[in-house]
Amino acid sequence: MFILTALVVSYLPAATLAPEYSFVYASCSQGRPPYYHNCGNYLKNSYMVENAQLQELIIPDTLDSDNDGVLDSEEHYEARLFLHDTELNQSRELLLPEVRALTLDKKITAPDGIAMEWEYSRGGNFFPFFNGPSRYGYYLTRGKVRDRLNLVGDNERSYYRDDLLFLGWVIEN
Repeated sequence: MFILTALVVSYLPAATLAPEYSFVYASCSQGRPPYYHNCGNYLKNSYMVENAQLQELIIPDTLDSDNDGVLDSEEHYEARLFLHDTELNQSRELLLPEVRALTLDKKITAPDGIAMEWEYSRGGNFFPFFNGPSRYGYYLTRGKVRDRLNLVGDNERSYYRDDLLFLGWVIEN
């Protein structure tokens, strides 16, 4: 009975989140080996939202975004753009012209008060749950209510978050 009550209490709040806005993000995790997490700066140097529209920035040939001694032009990053439907909790890849057609709000919190946040926590350190499993990933949150996001590349992301760039909430289509 205790286990059933714990399951209901842990999953019930997520059902009340009811997000109204989808969002766009860029990722470098697809096509990269697991635990690859050095492309976050590359994404920040590649895209920005200005006047509610996505802008693709020109990356200089001399740029080394992750300071590893290898120029970005030689890293062969695979940046991709995704629209995440928060109601269905699923993403689909978009082409740059499709994203440019969207009106984006680059604030972390959507107009409905929901935010996208990263969480990493180690397992329990109390009896009887010593060295329990870690939990990491992106979540939609409003106050203490949270719902884990199913983002493309999550299985490769591990506990690093530097291969994803939140670009904005979709305000209009």
